[in-house]
Parts: sequence; C-alpha cells; structure tokens
Amino acid sequence: MPKDDLSTSQFGSLEDPSTLSWPKERALATVSSGLEKNHLKANKNVLLRKGNNYIFHAVDEGIVIRLSKPGSDLDYISKEMDLARFLHNKGVPVVPPVQLPINPISSNAGVLSFWSFINSYENGQIDFGEFGNLLRKFHTVSNLSGISLPLWNGLGAIATRLSSFTAENSSERSGLQFMVKKFTQIENIIADKLSHIYENRTIIHGDAWNRNTLRTQNGLVLLDFERVAVGPREWDLVPTMLSAKRFGLEKDKLSLFLEAYGREDVDQLTLDILIQLPELWVITFLFQNCSNSPVHREELQKRLHSIQNPQDDTAWEPL
Repeated sequence: MPKDDLSTSQFGSLEDPSTLSWPKERALATVSSGLEKNHLKANKNVLLRKGNNYIFHAVDEGIVIRLSKPGSDLDYISKEMDLARFLHNKGVPVVPPVQLPINPISSNAGVLSFWSFINSYENGQIDFGEFGNLLRKFHTVSNLSGISLPLWNGLGAIATRLSSFTAENSSERSGLQFMVKKFTQIENIIADKLSHIYENRTIIHGDAWNRNTLRTQNGLVLLDFERVAVGPREWDLVPTMLSAKRFGLEKDKLSLFLEAYGREDVDQLTLDILIQLPELWVITFLFQNCSNSPVHREELQKRLHSIQNPQDDTAWEPL
C-alpha cells in the first residue's frame, strides 16, 4: 500500500513528511510521561508505526498509545474516541479506547490517546473479502444521535493543495496544469452528474486503506477514526480500487473485495470519478518532496506521464 502523504481533510495519512524530523526520543519521553500520569508502568514501550502519528505498544500494560503530532486538536481526538466507543457498543469490530483517569492527554509534543491492544495474526495479511464485508457492516451503522460527524469534503483539500505548488521545469509545469484542469473537470462532473452523493450519505471511515485494519483471532477490526464523516459510501472503496489501479494490488483481490461489499449497492460512475481525487493527491505529495530527492522526482515524472496518457498502466512505486 502506498505511503504517500494523504493526510489532510478526507485523505488518510500513510506517511506525513512533516513528522519525519519528529524525534523518536521526544515521542518516547512523552509516552512515558502520559503513562505515569495514569499510574501505569512505562518500562517497555515498543514503536509499532511512525507516520502521521507515532504508535507505541506499552508492553507492561498491554495497551497501545497513539501520539498525534504537535498542534493536534484535543477536542477533536476526544470526539474520535467517543465515536470508537459508540461503534464498539454497536457491535462494529473496532479497536476501542481504554478507560483511564486521563485519556486523552494534551502535551507540547502532541496529543496522547490510549487504546486497547489487540494481537494480530497471519503477518498482517488481509482477506479482502472479509475487508469488504467489514466496510459494508460499518456503513450500516445508524442512529447516530449524540455523535457529531463532519460532512465529507473530498474536493476542498485538493483545491488548496494544487494552488499551493510551483513547478520547477517545463515538464512539471505542464503536468501541474493538466492536474488543475483535471480537477476542474472532476468538480464539474460531480456538480452536474453526481450531486446525489451529497444527499445519499452514510457514515464513512474516510481513511479505509487496508492497513487501517488488524487481523485478529476473531476476524478483522477497524482502526483509526480520525476522518470518519458522513458522505458517499463509495469513498471508502476508493483506496482499495486505487491500490489495484496504481500500486499493484492483484485484480482478483479487488474483485473479491467488491463482491463481498456488494457491487449492486455501489454506483460505478461515482467510483470512477472519486478515484481520481486521491490519484491527484498522491501526485501532489511528490511535488512537495521532489526538490531534494531524485527518487521522488523520478516517480513524479512517471505519475505525471501516467495520468496524461491513459494507456500507460505502469505501476507506481509507494514512497
């Protein structure tokens, strides 16, 4: 699965460059302090993942600590945890927060939140049929009284991103101009033909990449609810479709995923249009990082050629 930055608004994070200089030692010290404030042992904290957040396993206590980056909104994360509890109580397979005296905790290094630790199996291999079923169950959650969710806004973040970049050579300028034109076309199609996606809305995860699941003894569970919103269900299918279209996910796994979810409940035109939004987004990540990285610049050129030439099905490299 791609590690490109998908971190803003409705785009889930796989690797946010803004955290790459965020020292692990500072994160560990913050995690230890948070554990001590809750009268928990802080002797052995193992780094599980570093991306948009730091994820640690507090081995002695059997819990997971997420350290969101500096500037994260404490109230927003509190609402995310309330949502996770709500979903857990509804019987949706999710990772719930743990009950502690102080959870979450704000600090100068970011916001700490404490979650249940769940053992994963099969080296993280995902059954895409099971993944499709899990998202289908998630989308059927109703009676959201008392839970405030934002409305899906898959356009705003990209519009801002595209307007913030300058290209460094004629090839990149041409590619960026093509992307802006493409984005305008997508906007117009959504306004003219897909206005129903703002009406036929359901709860969506908003960051439904398969890495945001864990395989457990009892099946898959969902992780990370920072971008849950109310919007078109197709948006949660787009990450798996993009993985198959651009990043080498086998076609049979995509078919298994869509069959399990229920093709009859999905609008194909909506999928075909919405998939183009994160496709543009993962290219903007490279504009942001190519100045000091020949590898990013080479990948940028590949992706720009692909989107301008539909017959080019060269696989994109996750960065």
